Amino acid sequence: AYFKLSKSKLSEYIFNGIVILLVTTIVSALLIGAILMFLGFDPIIGAIVYLIPFLCFFQFLIHIKTSLWVAEGKASYFGVFNIAQTLTVASVTIVLVLWYHAGWYGQVIGFSVGLAMFAIIAAVVLYKTGFLACKINMEYQKDIFKFGMPLVFHQLASWIKGSGDRMLLITLIGASATGLFTVGFQ
Repeated sequence: AYFKLSKSKLSEYIFNGIVILLVTTIVSALLIGAILMFLGFDPIIGAIVYLIPFLCFFQFLIHIKTSLWVAEGKASYFGVFNIAQTLTVASVTIVLVLWYHAGWYGQVIGFSVGLAMFAIIAAVVLYKTGFLACKINMEYQKDIFKFGMPLVFHQLASWIKGSGDRMLLITLIGASATGLFTVGFQ
């Protein structure tokens, strides 16, 4: 869409994509919450699983901005942003794991905090650079659905294939054994 649309139309397209993503994030979070309550997951594991749709939302915002920098030929912005994000995630994780002895929770929290921070930065930069026009366009939303709906099932199957076994193992035999399984599997 970057090379086919004017900047004003592209900014509407991006906004409509974000609106769809926000709605699907909320619906996914509610569905995951209901499933977690039904299955009786461990509260800590459940909270982490519950975060997944929000982390996906944050990653999507970041990906939009970095993709625009690539399309615009602004490799230095892309590089600095990604390096800063990596350093932030690593720093927060190191502080939580080494100084506060947070264990693997520290890594999850560090990743989540870094992702949320840089998603906010990406959203602000999108808005300030004119790539976020707050205008609902049903034609754009239909186009986004037409392209994206088949990918939802593909991604869902990928996630289930890649992580479903671990979620089941955590529930049945605990986090310690699941950790050993994951290390052995990789």
